[in-house]
Amino acid sequence: MRELQLKPFAWGRFLRIALAAVIAESMVLNLRYVTPHLEFGELPAISPSFRQASGFWILAAIAALLAMNLLLLGWYAIVRLRFAMFLAIVDPSLGLRAGWRGCAKQADRLFRVTLLTTLGIVLLLGLLVLVIATGVFGVMTLRTPDGKYDTGVFLVLFFPTVGFAAAIVAACVLARVVLHDFILPHMALENATFREAWREVRRRVRADREGFFSYLLLRALFVIVITPVLALLAFAVLWPVFWMLGASAAGYNALLEDATGIAAAGRIALNAILLALGAATGAMGAAVFGGLFAVFLRAHAIYFYGSRYRALGDLLAESAAETVEAQTA
Repeated sequence: MRELQLKPFAWGRFLRIALAAVIAESMVLNLRYVTPHLEFGELPAISPSFRQASGFWILAAIAALLAMNLLLLGWYAIVRLRFAMFLAIVDPSLGLRAGWRGCAKQADRLFRVTLLTTLGIVLLLGLLVLVIATGVFGVMTLRTPDGKYDTGVFLVLFFPTVGFAAAIVAACVLARVVLHDFILPHMALENATFREAWREVRRRVRADREGFFSYLLLRALFVIVITPVLALLAFAVLWPVFWMLGASAAGYNALLEDATGIAAAGRIALNAILLALGAATGAMGAAVFGGLFAVFLRAHAIYFYGSRYRALGDLLAESAAETVEAQTA
């Protein structure tokens, strides 16, 4: 983390890597700029006759397909950015661009596996909803002879449902950790397929079950303990900034409340600028407060697996030797 972001320190490089790490790690500190004082006027209402026209549904279908494609494209970009971050941490001299350009094929493979895994988890969530609905129906219909709700039926249905929900959460976490922390290095360094990478990961897990279990616990502990601290710190620092932006918006919107013509257009432009400024401030805050931790988490995963995956460990040792040589030259 120190070698990649702080030595030498430059704001542009630091923010670029930090923001990429936050996105790749899907770390959200909820630094959103939200204020009720930004008004952009009322949107024109859709007439009932237009809703009933066939063209409306065609446009709605096109918009839905476009939104789905944008979602998948953004998802793929996150997976590809994970490869870029991985290679940048293994060799800080590469930067993000080299990893982004050199791992397109591997990122496409991992993206497809991630998509299939997510669909499987969605099916499990659907099954969970069905189980909950069945439990609620059972509790409402199965009653005692005197017509009261049966506490025994509730307990019999409640605990298995909670256990099933916990199992789904654990499956989500394990799938993300295995794909991101263990499968990705094999794909990035060996151009391995998912099946080949999964075979290698299973072999290493069998050889050191206690070590991998300890890693999972420590990683969860990092997230549980450090993330709330970062969120509180970020809130304490950025809340005054967001308050000033909100107060400014409230002030000039009150002054221009009855404005028309050019003044009304200027009011909308000011609101758009203030909204963009607030969004940029939130993104910068997320990068500053979450970027170091995101890089630390990724580096921790890489060095843990590098001690069990020789190809990765050799690259880390070579990179560390080059860094020491450059510092002593």
